[in-house]
Amino acid sequence: MRALEWTVAAADQPELVRRLAEQRLWRPAWLEHDGERWDVVGLAADGGLRLSRGTAVTVLRRTIQREGLPSGFRGPISPAGPA
Repeated sequence: MRALEWTVAAADQPELVRRLAEQRLWRPAWLEHDGERWDVVGLAADGGLRLSRGTAVTVLRRTIQREGLPSGFRGPISPAGPA
């Protein structure tokens, strides 16, 4: 998802990039999110993954939460811990 976000931001035609990526998107029968089954419906304009469950809609965006790291940490991660 990070590559898609970068490509959309850098492209002259971001909507074309999003549509082409969406055409290639693997859509499983359902996806579990927060303990519930959701349908994958496509990609949001910012590259997030759009999900629906009945009338509810949500967008998943790439975030990495690493236990023990300070909020906003952007450094490299090694087996020994943050650099």
